[in-house]
Amino acid sequence: MKPFNTKERFSIPNLMGYFRLLLIPVFCYLYLAKEAYHWAAGVVLLSSLTDLFDGMIARKFNMITNLGKALDPIADKLTHGALALCLAFRYPQMWVLFGLMVLKEGYMVVMGLLFFRKGKMLNLKIS
Repeated sequence: MKPFNTKERFSIPNLMGYFRLLLIPVFCYLYLAKEAYHWAAGVVLLSSLTDLFDGMIARKFNMITNLGKALDPIADKLTHGALALCLAFRYPQMWVLFGLMVLKEGYMVVMGLLFFRKGKMLNLKIS
C-alpha cells in the first residue's frame, strides 16, 4: 500500500474527518465532567453535520481518497462508542448496549484482519 500524499491527507473532506475525531473528547468532557448535556448534544449535532457534508463534498468534487475511506468509518465508530460509553456512565442499563457494540466491532476487526491477511480487500464503492 502506498503512503498517502499531502494532497490526500489535507483534502477538505479528510480535514472534516479529523475535526470529527477532535470533537469526541469535547463531547465526553461536556457530557461527563460538566454535565452540560445541551452543549454535548450540540457537539454531536455538529459532528453529524460534518459527517454529512464531508461525504457530499467528497462525491461532488471528486475528492474521494483511500485515507477518507478509512478515516470516515473510524470516526463514525469512535463517535458511536463514545456516545454509548457516556450514556452507560449515566444510565447503567446502557452497559449492555456498550458491551454488544464492543463485541460486534471486535468481530468486524478480527474478520477484516483475516480478509486482509488473505489478500482480500473489500471494494468500497461510494455511490
